[in-house]
Parts: sequence; structure tokens; C-alpha cells
Amino acid sequence: MPTARTRSVDSPAPLRLTFPAQASALAPLRRALRQWLTQAGLNAERTADMVLAVTEACTNAVEHAYGPEPGTIRVDADLLGDELRIVIVDGGHWKTTSDSADNLRGRGLAIMRAVVPDTSISTSPAGTTVELRSHR
Repeated sequence: MPTARTRSVDSPAPLRLTFPAQASALAPLRRALRQWLTQAGLNAERTADMVLAVTEACTNAVEHAYGPEPGTIRVDADLLGDELRIVIVDGGHWKTTSDSADNLRGRGLAIMRAVVPDTSISTSPAGTTVELRSHR
């Protein structure tokens, strides 16, 4: 992965988004995140990678976390010096995939880790947290 070049910019205020766990909320999320990452000085390629990884995490929450019950997703993005940290949190329950799962799906975690190698996932009875770390 090439090293991202940055513009000389001040760090933007932390991004804090909470939205319904619905597919219709993902496009506004992508727009807000893309704008914030651009303000943070990420180049277009790194911005696209981060937006892709966050979208994959949020799509997993939309599709798997809550079942028929309504729920929310929280996305927090912070920039400390050159370290970018984005945390995606849902209040649903982790579902393991079965061996008979559709072979055309189930690549979200691999995609996240391919574009953001420093990806961690933790689960608890309170929900799932995905943490993405990168440098500008």
C-alpha cells in the first residue's frame, strides 16, 4: 500500500455521527465521512480506502446486528497528530457465519483489513465495535 501524502492542514474537530441501522443512512454517512477525511488532509486514495472500510463495517451492522428490531450505529472519527482512528459501534449481536453461507457474500471483513490493515473487532453482549487505525 503506498504511503498517503498529506496537505498541511489543521486537524478538524472530531466527527461524531449516530444514525439508524438502515441502508438508506449509508450514503449520507459516506458523504459526511468523505468531507471530514478531506478536511483532515487525506489524499483521495486514502480517503476512498477509509470510506470503503467504514461502509463495510456499517453495512455489516445494518444487515446483521439487529434483525427485525430497530437499532443505531455510531461512527466516531478522531485525528491525533498523524494518527487517524475511526470507531464504528452497534448495539446488536455478533453473528458467526455458517459454512453454508452464500459464497458471493461475506467478504466485508477481508475488504476492511485489506484497505486498513490495523483493523480490530471486539464483541460483547452490548454490541460490536470495529476500530480502524491508520496514518494520514
